[in-house]
Amino acid sequence: MQGEKQNMIRSAGLQMLRVIACIGVFLCHLGSQLGVEGTLEKVMDFGARGVYLFFILSGYFGFCSKELENEDRKMGCFCYFIKRAFKILPLYYALILYNYVLYEVILKSTPVDSSRIGWPRYLFLISTWIPADKNFWVNLCSTWTVGIFVLFYLLVPLMKRYVVSLKGAVYLWGGLYLLSYFCLGKVEYGMPLFYLHYFVLGILFYFANKEGKERELVIGCIAFALGSIAINRTLTHNACSMLFLILIIMAKEIRIENEKLLRIVNVMDSYSYTIYLTHAVVMDGIEMIKNRYPISQNMILLIGVGCTVAGCFVARHLVEIPMEKLGKKCLVRAKRDKKVNAG
Repeated sequence: MQGEKQNMIRSAGLQMLRVIACIGVFLCHLGSQLGVEGTLEKVMDFGARGVYLFFILSGYFGFCSKELENEDRKMGCFCYFIKRAFKILPLYYALILYNYVLYEVILKSTPVDSSRIGWPRYLFLISTWIPADKNFWVNLCSTWTVGIFVLFYLLVPLMKRYVVSLKGAVYLWGGLYLLSYFCLGKVEYGMPLFYLHYFVLGILFYFANKEGKERELVIGCIAFALGSIAINRTLTHNACSMLFLILIIMAKEIRIENEKLLRIVNVMDSYSYTIYLTHAVVMDGIEMIKNRYPISQNMILLIGVGCTVAGCFVARHLVEIPMEKLGKKCLVRAKRDKKVNAG
């Protein structure tokens, strides 16, 4: 128990960044519905880049997974996949089910998919793998990133087996970055592949921290960011991600010893993924209301914040927590059966 507490204290800074990332994405979508302008618009739009902060943190935490340290590789991978699946997929599929009922049964206004795939896109997590002429079939309720997360988590055991040093992680990042550079926006199929290099930045941090080479990594990030800004004359997503990585390196040193504050951070972090997915349903609802009735900014703000808070509470307690408990039961049963068979 003491070890778990120390781990929470050590990762508190990274947990806070994950909370900030999800709030940033929320503010970006809220700002769009409010119709803010000027400096406030730029500030709230910047929150959309929280997605890339999420990617980097997921890359780091994915490599930190204790399940993959298991001497029994098959059992370790099984536990890893079960834990991730029961964490990510239940809320996603609940969201898709909600939209299916809404558009197919209630509104009866589901647009035609030019590829003729339709809802199986979301069922099999291939919405971003295959292009579509309507955003509805690629990014319904801002779920475009879920397929990318799933792809990365599927690849983590393979990556961890063959990438065993910072040098190897740099080569992996370089290859995936070039793939993204030459293909993103030019190749229509396989979009999730072109975002994997953001996750590998988290793997770079994992090995830099492990090998005591954070300083070298920071220098590399600064050099890349400055070069990118000089060439593109703007803060690109890649340059921004390098700055995020530096921020993560700095946040890793943050310690929270106060138990009450630590508990607050843990609770907020446990809701980060919930907020990330649930708020999009609320924003789509606001858009529907705006298309039918005049609505003030204050009402939009009230609905946006209030319904997101309420929706997250419901989603967390009716979907995520029960499914996480079920996942733990599956792991306990699997481990028990393995011991019986070994005996």
